[in-house]
Amino acid sequence: MARFLFCHLVSFASLLTASYGFPGQSQKAGAAFLAIGDWGGWSNSVPVSKWQLQTADGMNKVANELGVSKVFLLGDNFYDRGVKSNTSKRFNQTFEQVFGTKEHLENLPFHVIAGNHDYFGKVQAQLDYKGSHRWQFPALFYVVKHSWRRADGGTATVDIIFTDSQMLAPDSKLSPKRFRHTGIDVEKWAWVEQQMEASTADFLIVAGHYPIYASGGEGPVKEMVQKMLPLLKAHGAHYISGHDHILGHYEEEGVHMFVTGIGRMCCYPSKYAKKVPKEVERFYITGDKAKGPGVGTRLVSSPIVGGFLAIELFDDFVRFSFYTETGALLYQPTAIPKRDQARRLLGDSNIVT
Repeated sequence: MARFLFCHLVSFASLLTASYGFPGQSQKAGAAFLAIGDWGGWSNSVPVSKWQLQTADGMNKVANELGVSKVFLLGDNFYDRGVKSNTSKRFNQTFEQVFGTKEHLENLPFHVIAGNHDYFGKVQAQLDYKGSHRWQFPALFYVVKHSWRRADGGTATVDIIFTDSQMLAPDSKLSPKRFRHTGIDVEKWAWVEQQMEASTADFLIVAGHYPIYASGGEGPVKEMVQKMLPLLKAHGAHYISGHDHILGHYEEEGVHMFVTGIGRMCCYPSKYAKKVPKEVERFYITGDKAKGPGVGTRLVSSPIVGGFLAIELFDDFVRFSFYTETGALLYQPTAIPKRDQARRLLGDSNIVT
C-alpha cells in the first residue's frame, strides 16, 4: 500500500509538471498575502512578545520581497483574555505599534478573525475598532475577493472566506464555558457552504482559527475534520488556520491545510501528533524553539522563535510557504494548481500507476 501511494504521488507530481509547469523561484506572483495566527502578546501587563516583534520584522522583509498586498490575522489577537472595549489600549500596544510601524506593512489591510482567547473578552469590541485603516474586521464571517491581470491579458481571481471557528466548533476545551455544549451553529455552516458553492474564483481559500489537522499541543478539531474537510474537497478549496502553536502542512485528496500558529512564540510540543493520520502529514515543527519532533525538510535549522505563512498566487498556481521570524524561507512545497486544473489532474491521477 505504501509503495502504491508513493508511486501515485510521484506520478501525480510528474503529471502536473509535464502538463503545466510550475512557477520558478524568480517568477513574480500576480498577488501575494501573508497569514499569521496566535500573535497577540502575552497579557494586558505584557502586551507584546519579543518574538512577536521579531516576527513582525520578518513579515516586513518578506512583504517587500514578494510585493504583499494583504495580511490575514487568524485569531488569538489579544492574549490572554481578549479586549473589553474598542478603545482598549491593547489595539495600539499589540497591533498598531507592532505592524503599523513597519515600512512595508503600515499601509496594508489586515483582515482579521477571532480566536478562542478573543472570546474570553468581547469580540464585538474588535468588530467595532476603527482606529486605523489597517484593521479590517467587518463581521465574524465575510469574504474578501482579489483579482489581478493574467499574462495573457485575462483576469485571475481568488476568494478568501473568513470564518469564526468558535461558532463552527464551540466545544473546544479552550472555549469559554458559555459556549460549550451549545451545539454546532447550523446556519453558519450553511453560510460557509453557500459561499463555497457560489465562488467561481480560480482559487478558493478558507480561513479559520481552529485547524483541521494539527500535530502540536492542541491537535485535530473533530468538527473541522467531519464538516469542513468534506466541503473543501467538494469545492476545490484549501484551508489556513492557527490555534495550535506550530507550523504545519497537511494534505488529503488534493486539499492542502496550513497551520500558522507561532506569531508570538514557537512551539507547542508534539502532544497530539499521533492523532493525525500519517498519510496526510507533509511538514510540521514542534517543541521549544522548534527543537522537538517534526516532519519534512526544513530549509532553516533550529532555533526558531516565530514564523508565518506566505501565499503567492500565480496565473495557474498558488504557492504556500512558511517563513521564520527572520524572514528566512523555512519550507516551500510544490505549487498547487488552480481549482479547475487540480480537479482534472486529480481525476487523471487516479488511473496513473
